[in-house]
Amino acid sequence: MELSDRSMRPTAWARSNPSWLVAAMIAIGVVIRLPTLAFPLVEAHAFRQTQTAMATLGYQQNGIDLLTTPLPTIGPPGQLPFELPLYQAIAAIAMNLGIPLEPAMRGTNLAFFAISAVVLVALLREYGMRSAMPVVLAAYLFSPLAIEWSRASTIEYTAVTAALGTLLATRRAEMSGQARWWMLAIALGMLAALMKITTAVVWLIPGMVFGTRRRIPVSVCLTAVAAGVLWIRFGDGIKATGALTAGLTSPAIVDYGFGSIADRLDPVIWAILVWHLTSLGILALIGLVFVRRAGVPEDARRLWLLSGGAIALALIVFPTLYARHAYYAVAISPAFAILVGASLKSALAARPQGYVTTVTAILVAATFAITFPTWSVAFFAADPDHELESARQVDEMSQPTDHVLVVGRDYSPAVLLYAHRNGIAVPASVGIDDLPADLIDGARIFDCGIDRGGDCVELSAPARGGS
Repeated sequence: MELSDRSMRPTAWARSNPSWLVAAMIAIGVVIRLPTLAFPLVEAHAFRQTQTAMATLGYQQNGIDLLTTPLPTIGPPGQLPFELPLYQAIAAIAMNLGIPLEPAMRGTNLAFFAISAVVLVALLREYGMRSAMPVVLAAYLFSPLAIEWSRASTIEYTAVTAALGTLLATRRAEMSGQARWWMLAIALGMLAALMKITTAVVWLIPGMVFGTRRRIPVSVCLTAVAAGVLWIRFGDGIKATGALTAGLTSPAIVDYGFGSIADRLDPVIWAILVWHLTSLGILALIGLVFVRRAGVPEDARRLWLLSGGAIALALIVFPTLYARHAYYAVAISPAFAILVGASLKSALAARPQGYVTTVTAILVAATFAITFPTWSVAFFAADPDHELESARQVDEMSQPTDHVLVVGRDYSPAVLLYAHRNGIAVPASVGIDDLPADLIDGARIFDCGIDRGGDCVELSAPARGGS
């Protein structure tokens, strides 16, 4: 069976104007998301969205320092360095230009989403998948997961952009032999690992194995991992100094990050993980059963294998992270898009076009219908955990100058952010009695438990013997 790049011919318009096609698709993808940029940052994983926003506010108010990640809601040391806060710094610059918090946060992510789409297109061209480009780009831009998370206040697409850029620069280093591409690949690989090492490794390790004929990626991968590890050690040194952050150092969250044996054998974990992947269009991969090795150009096959390797590595190494946090699937969304393109291309080469078109339409409709509860929050402002109601109540029951402790929301600073209060988001693993005296003295304490439907109750401060 012949599966050359000619087996799925683009339209004449697409052949003559591929750049216009790409620009139009990306422009549409951006425009449909613009009306959602002012929504409060609470529709999904509010803890992560608002933690990122708090760091951006810190930069906007006190100046940018990439060696600090401001988060006053965890008490001393007042920062929580997990990733290099480049995204937060760029969003702070946008705020300094007069853009409000929510559009600055969401707009920065949307900009990197669009840039990552451009890099993905360049990668497809480098690996001889030009004819599959419209399908891959559509799967990347308009999957339910992309609709939800491409305009959220998260760093995910910033790291994806750097990781894909590393692969592209590595490929061009191999094809051109020019040292500048090699140096760019190393720089982007380090940047990807500094921003999110879990995203970097799932792309760079398969890229080292499948992406090239030479050993250039070995040095790219090693320098990236080394930079990521150094940053983790740097962050651990800061987190270890705080009463509420010591439990978030790397040694303390190994099981959380990689999953225990029991977690890996838990069918609930895998069911949730598959649910998250459904938003990426996992149903569309049915067409991969038609893939045959014969006739597939070597370069395209390398990119297919690289993409499959990225997905497999992510799910084998980090199953619990991908199950607990829906946004983690953003890291492998380009891989899914590439395989969706390969799937449809192969199916068209093996089955009548009308049949494949009909099945594809059914699968797309089913995917969006099944995942409606997740992607719909991108277009209809949502507050599923009643963070805004809790914030309103705290605002009414306290004064702007009060030091406020919020109980029942774990590390999430959403209530404090939208109540415009300084204070501490008390972790679920810590009791009020266990807090240092300096965090409690004079504080107003509110129980805004997630199970209370947004209601907050003021608590009395615990008695301190001899104080």
